Amino acid sequence: MHLSNIIHNKKYGVKNIALTFKDSRSGFTLIEMMLAVSILAMVIVTIFTSLRIGINAWEKGKKTSAFFKPKGRSMNFCSKK
Repeated sequence: MHLSNIIHNKKYGVKNIALTFKDSRSGFTLIEMMLAVSILAMVIVTIFTSLRIGINAWEKGKKTSAFFKPKGRSMNFCSKK
């Protein structure tokens, strides 16, 4: 709250000081909050999607490595002779 302008009362000829709420917008509106939450949700979805793609690629690489590992051993064995 802040002091508004001094109001002159014409009937009594006295000046009154009135307390009023500040008319500026100091908070967030519902639209601003919804926009912020939706942007945050999009960022989180993007991060989790990227993380899932990375995990899938890692698992695929491990499977491929496990598939070729015995073949590499046999190639090494054959090349030594």
